Amino acid sequence: MPQMIYFVANNGYHLYDIALHLEGPKSQPVTLILVPHSIDEKTVPRSVHRIISIERIPFEKGRLRALLYALRLPGIIRRQIEPRRGDVVFMYTEYELANQIIACVFRQAAVPVYLIEDGGFGTYLPFRHAGSEPLTFREVLQQSYERFMPGLRKSRIHKVNGERFRAMDDGLLSGMLLYRNVQIKRNIPQHIIARPASHSADPGRSNNVLFLNEPIYQHYQPFAEYQLDLVKVMSILGKQFPRVYFKFHPREGGAVRDRIRAALAQFKSIEYWPTDLPVEFSVGNVSVGFACSYISTALLNLCQRSIEPIFIYRLLPSLRDKPIFVRATEMLQELGYQFPDDWNAVRPTFRSGLCGDLSADGTQTLMDFTGVLGAEENIRHGL
Repeated sequence: MPQMIYFVANNGYHLYDIALHLEGPKSQPVTLILVPHSIDEKTVPRSVHRIISIERIPFEKGRLRALLYALRLPGIIRRQIEPRRGDVVFMYTEYELANQIIACVFRQAAVPVYLIEDGGFGTYLPFRHAGSEPLTFREVLQQSYERFMPGLRKSRIHKVNGERFRAMDDGLLSGMLLYRNVQIKRNIPQHIIARPASHSADPGRSNNVLFLNEPIYQHYQPFAEYQLDLVKVMSILGKQFPRVYFKFHPREGGAVRDRIRAALAQFKSIEYWPTDLPVEFSVGNVSVGFACSYISTALLNLCQRSIEPIFIYRLLPSLRDKPIFVRATEMLQELGYQFPDDWNAVRPTFRSGLCGDLSADGTQTLMDFTGVLGAEENIRHGL
C-alpha cells in the first residue's frame, strides 16, 4: 500500500464519492485536502485521518491579489504536508487552480497524482474531442495570466460551446480513473475502476420523480427561454408522475430561486427538496424511482440507487443542437443510454438501459488500485 493516500476535495459530491471508496474492507486512513467551494464538513468521511484546509485562489479580490496568493501557495502547502516517496494523490477536478498547484507540489516530490472522474459529465464532455474552440483575445490573456502561477506554465483553457474548462499539463497526471469506458482525448493513461456501491438505506422503488434543476440560463439559454422550457417540463412531469420533487442547484441564489418558485406557483403538487446537500447524500430518505434533468451528472450517479435517469435536453429544440449537448448525446449513446423518443415517453414506464449493471465497467476498486501502486513502488526500489 502507499505510505499515505491523499484526496483533494472541493464539493459535497467529492466527499460522497470518497466516503464510498473508504467503506470497503481494504480501506485505510487517508489525509483529506479541502479546497472548499460548497462543502458541509459534517459530510467528511469518518475514516479520514487528517484534514488540511487550503483556501481557493481568491479571483474575486482581483487578479493581483489572486496571483500573489498563488505564488505563496506552494509554501503554504509544504508547511502542512511533507510529500514522501510512496504517497499517492487523488483529485477530482482541474478547474480549481489551487488543485493544479497542489498537484505540482506533489509531482515535484515524485508523488503520483491521479484524476478521478468528476461524477461523469464534468470529465467526459470537455475532452471528447482534443481541439478547443478558438479563444477570444481576453481569454488568451487570462490563460497567459494563469500560466504565471507556480507550476502552471502549460496549463490551458479548453473551450466548448463558449464555456471554458481548465486543464493542467497532461504530463503532470499519472493517470485518469474512470468508472465507465468512454472516449477521452487526453494524453494521460486511463484506468477503469469499479464505482463503489452505496450502502445507504433504500426506501424502495416508486413511480415518483425528482427534477434536478440546473442553472443552464448562466451558459446555454436566456433566462426567459429557460423559464418557458421549465414550465413546460414541470407541467408534463406533474401529469405523468404521481409526485414531483424539485431540487434547486446549490449554486442558485435566493433571488433566482424566488423567480423560479413564482414561475412554478401554478403547480401546487410540486414538493421542494429540503436540502442543498448533494442529491447522492439526501435521496436515500425519499421514495423516488426516477430522476429528471437537462445534463446533470448526478443522473448517472443515481443509477447506483437503481433510480432511472431521464435526460430531457434532446426534447428541447433550444438545447439539443448546441455543441456541449451534442457531445453529451455522443457519450450517452456510447454508454447505451436509451433516450425518450418524445414527451409521452417521460413517464414511469421509461427505462434508460443504464441501471442494470451497477458495477459499471470496472472490476478493480480504488483500494485495489492503490495496492497495485504500492507493490510497483516496492519493486522499483527493491523492497
